[in-house]
Amino acid sequence: ELARLCAIGKLLVVSGAARGVDRIAMGACLENGGAAIGLVADGLERIIVERETRRALDDDRLCLLSPYLPSAPFNVGNAMNRNKCIYVLADYAVVVDSALGKGGTWQGALENLKHAWTPLFVRIGENACAGNRELVQRGGIPLSARDFRKDRPLKSILEMAVERQRAHEPEQDDLLALAERMASGVEKGGTTEATSDHKNGAETTTTIISKMTSTAHGQ
Repeated sequence: ELARLCAIGKLLVVSGAARGVDRIAMGACLENGGAAIGLVADGLERIIVERETRRALDDDRLCLLSPYLPSAPFNVGNAMNRNKCIYVLADYAVVVDSALGKGGTWQGALENLKHAWTPLFVRIGENACAGNRELVQRGGIPLSARDFRKDRPLKSILEMAVERQRAHEPEQDDLLALAERMASGVEKGGTTEATSDHKNGAETTTTIISKMTSTAHGQ
């Protein structure tokens, strides 16, 4: 459904062109008149001769890329490194299913969150994997079927979700100012005054931690 909405909204689907979710997403986008980019880690010379692939290539609606030789066999390391290119090429990334703590999807998502290459959306719902839930806790933007509205373009929905996420993130300048105020209070002379400032600082810190925790749970 997401790939179909991409086609309707004139958004390219970028994937690793692997069998499974990648191929399904690319196929759904192409079937609905959209376009896709497949960044393959192996077997490029084999993929380009497949009937459906050739048809999409001839229609100029599919582009296949690879950072490796067209004859390169599958290699886990190559696939992992290829994931970086997928994230960098995309305006938005969507994790459909991820195992917890292992696998290329998990590692790629964590790397993207670390480097902030592109906003990371994560599918949520009753049948979502444990890895999905953990990625949301680590900063991924939750995405469910209920978020899609017929009266609003997909790009608008994604942009609004990104803005909501940013609005709940603590400002770095605010945290630095807090640290400076706490340091200033500790340096003041007098036992009574220093103790009072320390209490105020502790209460302020607790409030900020509580807000950050609530935001994470709200995601």
